[in-house]
Amino acid sequence: MFNANGMTSIYSYFKVRVLFSFVLTLALVSCLSSEKSVTAENLLDNARKLEKNDPQAALLTLDSIHETFPRDIKSRRLADTIEWRIELAQAIITLPHVDSMLRTDSARLEELKVNFNYSPISDYQDIGTWEHRYFRTENNTHRNYLKPTVNDNGDIVLISFYVGRESMHTSMTVSIDGMERQSEVADDISSFIDNGVFHEFLSFNDNLTNGMVAYIADTEGEEVIITLNGDNPYSYEMLDRDREAFRETMSLAVLLREIHDFATQQHKFSRQIDLLNQRLNNEVKND
Repeated sequence: MFNANGMTSIYSYFKVRVLFSFVLTLALVSCLSSEKSVTAENLLDNARKLEKNDPQAALLTLDSIHETFPRDIKSRRLADTIEWRIELAQAIITLPHVDSMLRTDSARLEELKVNFNYSPISDYQDIGTWEHRYFRTENNTHRNYLKPTVNDNGDIVLISFYVGRESMHTSMTVSIDGMERQSEVADDISSFIDNGVFHEFLSFNDNLTNGMVAYIADTEGEEVIITLNGDNPYSYEMLDRDREAFRETMSLAVLLREIHDFATQQHKFSRQIDLLNQRLNNEVKND
């Protein structure tokens, strides 16, 4: 339910014809070789012909120049120039798609974030943590529950809050309709006694939870049992409202991961366009 597939469509245009292009290029080189007339100039001419209509085949042809004629500096330099033109054209095509998807996801974020509080992680990092308003600490004192939080990159931390008999819990198990999923040992464990009442906190990075947040978020009407494992194991049933907040948090996490990925790609392609334009301009000046 919670799979991020947004990046897949961006590159499909450039991948559909790769196999055909590869076979075509091999056939060309084989044909030229059989006639004992293959030269770097032949391959350069072919790459120029393929440059606009079949860029992948052109790139494969240019690769063969570098492999077949490693000492032909002039031809390899011309091959680089054609390759830069192709990469520039592809980046110019791809960047608007990334921009569009980033705008769409940013608009979705504006809708989702109304149910969340945001806190900067520190004054020195441009990153913060999102917490569902339902899980505000002041509204959930003296009860046992799990709270997922998510940072701007879509990374999840799951926190267990326990109030009760003094214990030493180290991990937890989620059971849904008899199917269990167990965490690794928590990476942060703390406890204190306040007015004679024992409080314990277990914190798990998402890689320690064995996918528990998504596992819980995918439930609909099933009974969800949480068991804290340790010297005094303790089990309780998750509230329906908790599960609803888990689903909303998981949706936010998936969206934030997409936004992070799209922003990374946007920066990458923007820098690539600037760099390739600079290289091509320098080539023109040097000719």
